Amino acid sequence: MFKKLSALCFVLFVVCVPLGLADDSNPPRIAILHPDSDHTSERLQVGLMVVLQAYGFLDAEESAGLIMAGEVDGNMASVRRVAMPLDLPSINLLVEETLDWAPDAIVSISTEITQSILNATLSMDDPPAVIFAGVFSPYLAGIASASCVKPDHVTGIQSVTPFEDIFPIFLAQMPDMRKVGTIFSSASAPGSFGAQRVRETGAELGLQVEEAAVNSVADLRAAAQSLLNEEIEAFVLPIDPVVDAGLPIVVAIATEYGVPVFHAATTATTLGATVGAGYFQLVQHGIESGLILAGYLNGELNIATTGIQTTEGYRVVVSLDSAEALGMEIVDELMDAAFATVSDGETVFSPEFLLWHLQTLGMSMPEISAAMESMEQNEDIQSGAISTRQFLVGEGLKTFASAENMVKHAEFLQSLQCSDEMVAEQQAALDGAS
Repeated sequence: MFKKLSALCFVLFVVCVPLGLADDSNPPRIAILHPDSDHTSERLQVGLMVVLQAYGFLDAEESAGLIMAGEVDGNMASVRRVAMPLDLPSINLLVEETLDWAPDAIVSISTEITQSILNATLSMDDPPAVIFAGVFSPYLAGIASASCVKPDHVTGIQSVTPFEDIFPIFLAQMPDMRKVGTIFSSASAPGSFGAQRVRETGAELGLQVEEAAVNSVADLRAAAQSLLNEEIEAFVLPIDPVVDAGLPIVVAIATEYGVPVFHAATTATTLGATVGAGYFQLVQHGIESGLILAGYLNGELNIATTGIQTTEGYRVVVSLDSAEALGMEIVDELMDAAFATVSDGETVFSPEFLLWHLQTLGMSMPEISAAMESMEQNEDIQSGAISTRQFLVGEGLKTFASAENMVKHAEFLQSLQCSDEMVAEQQAALDGAS
């Protein structure tokens, strides 16, 4: 299975080049607010903390302390990680406690957490910078109106799952499928938006889509049962915090009926989904939000003129364990497309995934080839002390802060800048649509 964040200290230890420009006489305070039950945010945080270490805000020892204890007062930054439960009153309370700590910047992971932070900071005279990540519908959620029309202290990374591309993946497995069911939280912007895309895309493909809305995890069993009573042939689930928190409940009852669970998040396969096809660039997502954070803390980036980045793409992960429980044989097309498979509870990554992952970290092909040769003789891999993926990611991170990659980082930040003309054009489009 995917390793927990606490097991990824190895990844962070290998980035030791202090490049940060933070003033150690007045180190900035950084708060990272994340869901306590989100199976995607851990890998996103890895990318974020890689940047914090690469840019000198944390050293290796401080990174390890932050992972283990959730808070560290470092020489170049004080960082606090806060795990948020799903219920809104608890989120609001923890947001207020975080603001009492007076952070200079907040990285918020998930739509619900970002909404709470926005509501709490809009009236502040000098609010902290808010950089969101893991948000799939910032405009529907009221976080921003457009990429450059937004509160001056807010920016972030929007993830887009292309349902028009992932539905054919599900149909490749079940070409005769005609009726599917989807479940979403009525109070969740990403869940509602995702269900809408399931409905629209399904209709375009001639599928009948049955829906069930829930308020809490306690509603999931009844919602799943109601859809199964409609004789759906598969579940197609959007990314939704409530549904994801109770995904094993849906999987268990679906398996009883021999119905597969298809999900728009690849990591859902670790919780029992048969096929996950959706947004996959979680480490890159964390890196991008981390670069925005580092640029802001170093005084090189104005959050007010930094637009919201949109990243789109999908990958396929197949759970052979879930398929076996259903008595289903995964077709060759899916096996060929899969970047990873789940078998006997373990996630096995394909060579193509490892190559893509290293390229994401800025590693060149000659560097990748050298790392692969070194891997064959690495005693830690042979003894099982570290996994192949951990080793290769560690090798990739050695070059993350190279001069060439630093130029690429600067180009990425420059690409986010909003001109006055862009703001005016986007505002005019909004006014015209109203």
